[in-house]
Amino acid sequence: MAYQILSKYQQNFTRLGIVCVDEIKAVFKDSFESQIKPVDLYNAINSCPQLNTGKDKLNLFQLKICYISPPQVPDYDMFDVSLLYKLIRNLCPNLTPTKGWGKTPDSNHLRIGDDIERFRDIRNKMFAHLKSSEVPDNIFVQFWKELQGSFHRAQKFITSFGYSVNYKENLKYIEKLDLGCEDLKRYKFQMEFLMMLRNQSQNTDVPKIKVNGNTKVNCGDDARFQALTEHCPSNHNWPITWEIEKGSEIKVIDIKKEKYRGSSSTELVIRKVVKEDAGEYRAVISRELDGEHFKILSNILKLDALGDLPKLEISQATSAKNCVIIHYSCCVQNTSNCLNSIQWTRNGDLLMIKTAKYNGGGLTDKYLKIFSPTEEDSGQYRCKLSNAVGSDEKCIVLDLPSVFTNHDTDFSEHRVTLICKVLVTEGSPDVEKVVWTKEKKQIDILGSGGKYTGGNETYPSLVIHGVNSNDAGEYQCRVSNAVGDTYSNPIHLGLPHIEKDITCSEEDGENLLTCKITVKSIPEAKAAEWRVQQAPEDVFQAINIHESTFRGSTVSLPHPILNVHGFNPELQRLIQFTATNFIGEKTTVIQSEKYPKEDAVMKETDSHISKYANGSAAVLFANLRYDLIELFPQDKIENIKCLLHELNYVDELIQGLYNSEILI
Repeated sequence: MAYQILSKYQQNFTRLGIVCVDEIKAVFKDSFESQIKPVDLYNAINSCPQLNTGKDKLNLFQLKICYISPPQVPDYDMFDVSLLYKLIRNLCPNLTPTKGWGKTPDSNHLRIGDDIERFRDIRNKMFAHLKSSEVPDNIFVQFWKELQGSFHRAQKFITSFGYSVNYKENLKYIEKLDLGCEDLKRYKFQMEFLMMLRNQSQNTDVPKIKVNGNTKVNCGDDARFQALTEHCPSNHNWPITWEIEKGSEIKVIDIKKEKYRGSSSTELVIRKVVKEDAGEYRAVISRELDGEHFKILSNILKLDALGDLPKLEISQATSAKNCVIIHYSCCVQNTSNCLNSIQWTRNGDLLMIKTAKYNGGGLTDKYLKIFSPTEEDSGQYRCKLSNAVGSDEKCIVLDLPSVFTNHDTDFSEHRVTLICKVLVTEGSPDVEKVVWTKEKKQIDILGSGGKYTGGNETYPSLVIHGVNSNDAGEYQCRVSNAVGDTYSNPIHLGLPHIEKDITCSEEDGENLLTCKITVKSIPEAKAAEWRVQQAPEDVFQAINIHESTFRGSTVSLPHPILNVHGFNPELQRLIQFTATNFIGEKTTVIQSEKYPKEDAVMKETDSHISKYANGSAAVLFANLRYDLIELFPQDKIENIKCLLHELNYVDELIQGLYNSEILI
């Protein structure tokens, strides 16, 4: 409390002001809460006609703070004495005074409702002393004695509901306070506000504020609302602010912003109204003192921003000679909100449509032409159409075709289909051309005499009929639209590719050689065969995979397996695998030895001599021969062919090379 000196009468006024503002409100709040919990207030008000339509009808501000829909609950600390008294007399029949509400109780009437009326009576009598801010000692003693009795009974009533309160101690504390001018100023102001609230509930002369203005405004025009006040004391500072409410959110309007240029406390100007400005507007007379906020609300003006958003549609993109055309349409229903701008971007970058690269794209056009399109012109094109109401945006993606390839082999028809699936992004130009190449040269499908079919815009897959060795090579599809060309992954037609995995192990006490083969082939391989050479001088013989020695073997493609049970690594037999497709056959040779070749090389000179002396050189050369067949560089084949044909004593080697399809 402040320590500036007050007269005895001013101190009397200030002490009673503290009681009226703080302590009487506490009794009203606690009494009301003992009867109706905050969670139940919404339904209680709903069920009370007097508070909704009767003489005690809650005003707009009171509804805002107490009539709150679940699951939210009101805060009783926000309720003033006038609101609490109105709720108590209409919702709390157990608190009814002996003589009824609004009547002065007799001295022997001691119900809690009687004391609520005594508190209200003392508060109203205090209003008569506002002008002088003084209360004589005799009146102070009379009020104080009556307050002591009422607070004593109220404390007894409230604590019976389990509340912990001590109104009597609070009263003793207030009686001993050393009060100053700041205390007087504060509580005098709050008493003035309480009187205003009382008068407002009785419709007597209190500060009032009303707003008017045109609430239906075309987008793009200015809206103007005026605030008119009544009974605002000229000797008090009651500033006026403007608020907007949208849903459950209330915002104070900053009239210094450009949007509200020209506004003042008595006039709100909303420049160039847009849809987002629609909402409920009101003016507020407000004042704050020592953290306490007091407000008087005006009526509400609901601003309706008239007008329609523009409508934009982008239908498709088509191709024309040396250009791509994006077709669109734009309109607005309300002619008072005419279109005022259109903007084009590509991948987020602004398009400068007033150049030779483009044509159209304006408000009155129906197309945007893109001349000499290339792959650089692909991407997302976005159009933004605006008027005073707002804007509408649409986009279209101009993209190259997407090409996916696969293959299918038809053994019965002896043909291969190079499958081509083409996907075009919605809105992008359609496919204009499909071209197939072999070894980078365009295939003349129509002039092929039926060798090729398909390979066009309608059926982009290429069908190769009567496939043979002449069809080997690299095939590729090129698909074009107005944006550019897309090339498929190359497809290689050729001999089967053979991958092998050889393992040696023991099973049931005997050696087991396992050869696992993977055949990759376009066209698909149609047949596979296992052969074995028992000795270097022998010819290869077909293996009967059903024999017990080869049990578990298979020629099923693409993963044939050969199992050799009880094989003898010392015999150094050669195993041959052959896979055949429409192009030809491919052979690989497997040497059935137990140890890697590098470990089998003998370091001693006499060991080499002994091998050649007993004829083992033929075996070593046979191994070397098949290694050469597997590893010989493809780009040297022609040179070796000429050399081998001149050597008449190596017929067997030449035959082996042909069988492996290196010499084709």
